[in-house]
Amino acid sequence: MTKVKGINDEISINYFPDRPERANLTAKQLSTDFKLIKEAGANAVRIHCSDSKQLIRATKVALDNSLYVWMSPRFINDNEKSTLKKLRIVAKDAEKLRKGFDEKLVFVVGNEFTLDTAGLLPQLPIKIHPWRADNCISFIFQIKSLLYNKQALGNVSIINEAEKYLHSIDVKLNSFLKQATSTVRDQFKGKVTYCAAMWENVDWRSFNFDYICSNEYISAKNQEICKNHLLELKKFGKPLIVSEFGCCTYEGAFEYGGGAAGMYFRIKKKLKYSQDEQVKAIKESFRIFREVGVDGCFCYVLVKPFLVKFDINSFGITKNYKNKLEPKKGFSELKKQFKNF
Repeated sequence: MTKVKGINDEISINYFPDRPERANLTAKQLSTDFKLIKEAGANAVRIHCSDSKQLIRATKVALDNSLYVWMSPRFINDNEKSTLKKLRIVAKDAEKLRKGFDEKLVFVVGNEFTLDTAGLLPQLPIKIHPWRADNCISFIFQIKSLLYNKQALGNVSIINEAEKYLHSIDVKLNSFLKQATSTVRDQFKGKVTYCAAMWENVDWRSFNFDYICSNEYISAKNQEICKNHLLELKKFGKPLIVSEFGCCTYEGAFEYGGGAAGMYFRIKKKLKYSQDEQVKAIKESFRIFREVGVDGCFCYVLVKPFLVKFDINSFGITKNYKNKLEPKKGFSELKKQFKNF
């Protein structure tokens, strides 16, 4: 198969209710995105979008720019019923596109459903959260870390509760993923996959996806964990794609991996802007990708609206400067890595 060299691009995505990021881009603006993606040496784009009509429109423009397109509808904070309804509509429209671009189109059923879909994370049992954390994902990582050393937990009942909780997440995720995959495949007859979070235990053998995809935010602290996780996924015998990886642009961001954007708001000391930090993360990520032998990857992300002054906590490999996308050092490093990938 052709090696997938991709970049994630977010268009009209609703991380916050009624405040879509980069909404209603013109065909010219979309083409600018996709030409930049090609300039970085990529042959594929994964388009994240919460608006079905805009996703179809952006997909058409990307295909016209000779890119492989991974359509990634994301209905953030919708419940299961609403998500399935919207997936059916966009999959039906995607099928019409597929007939002319079958080999260039992939439909991503979902992305990190435990985060995106309301109600998929079960409420935490009181016995296993005597401490305070910002969200359930923090708890999941803490619980998993503790279970590696069960003696640290001490209490057998707490161990049992923790294991039951993690199992309940897996059951709910795979049950909903089964419904979502069936809904999409009823309408779309092309290639289908799911982009999993590192904490999600997808029952990959049950779904017969065309690709195994995992979002792997490699950091200074988790390189061996990510490498071993990818090696385990490779055993399923399907093309293995890292569907997201990347880093922010402040000194020390590589320590925090995918949590670097949020960590910015928790760190009290003044941080120093550094595009070199993003370059470091991209280099280390590709080192692991080569060691594992992945079949492709998508860097996250082409551009990200600034959450704070300048783009210090942005994962973007470009920054929006005076309404123009300006490549950062990470863009050049990605281009270099893609050339030898």
